[in-house]
Amino acid sequence: MSFFQAQDRLFHFWCNADDALAFYGFARTNDCEGVTIPSQRAYVHYYASLMNDVRLQERVRDKSLIYTLRSVRLVTLPLAFSRDKCELCLRIRRLLPQEASWTSKAPTITEIRTEELTLSPEDVMGPGPPPRSVYDYIDSLPMAEEILNSDGEKVGTRSVVPVADFSGPCTLPLSGDLRVELIQRRGVHEDRLFHFWCNAAMLTSPKLVVRKWQLDGTSHSSTPQSPSASAGVDHVSSPSYHSLKVQVQRVLSRNM
Repeated sequence: MSFFQAQDRLFHFWCNADDALAFYGFARTNDCEGVTIPSQRAYVHYYASLMNDVRLQERVRDKSLIYTLRSVRLVTLPLAFSRDKCELCLRIRRLLPQEASWTSKAPTITEIRTEELTLSPEDVMGPGPPPRSVYDYIDSLPMAEEILNSDGEKVGTRSVVPVADFSGPCTLPLSGDLRVELIQRRGVHEDRLFHFWCNAAMLTSPKLVVRKWQLDGTSHSSTPQSPSASAGVDHVSSPSYHSLKVQVQRVLSRNM
């Protein structure tokens, strides 16, 4: 329905994908939230972009267009992750021309200073925060964890944040619709922490930045997470936590 509204030229108020999503939420849901699954919202934006850009339509029809993955950086680690008891891995699933998948090795986990994480205008990609969410105030949120004392009072903000870098060679050529999953492993047991969908033909830049509200399966609650005590100091994760920075490189010839 949102795809149809984004394409409908009879109504001048369908200016963009956000207008179509907003009207769908107003007309079809009681809480006006409408489409809440992040990847579905992203694909509505894809469709709107295709309707307004002939060059993108040509890219989608070009079956020789493929990419290879160079690196992925996960900014901040999931709260459930324990370095001593489990490890992270990245899994990419491709649907066409034939279903295939690739799983990474464990990443290198380090800490970097928050000033190195400043996003440029070119890094702001995809749909904005959903309506009535904590992400409506994303610019005012701290980049790193706030440090609270035992009385719940803020005493500072960490100057560094943990990152996980997946940099091993990816043998899967990337084309068409892709599902990118973050997996947590404990021995032979696996838990999917979150995932997102993207389309390789829509990657007009060698870098894709995916923010937390654009990830499927994470908590998008409007209420803060409960603090967990650690050595007498409580650490509360910032709602802006979790983003993925994906680096890709275009391959000129198909070899699959």
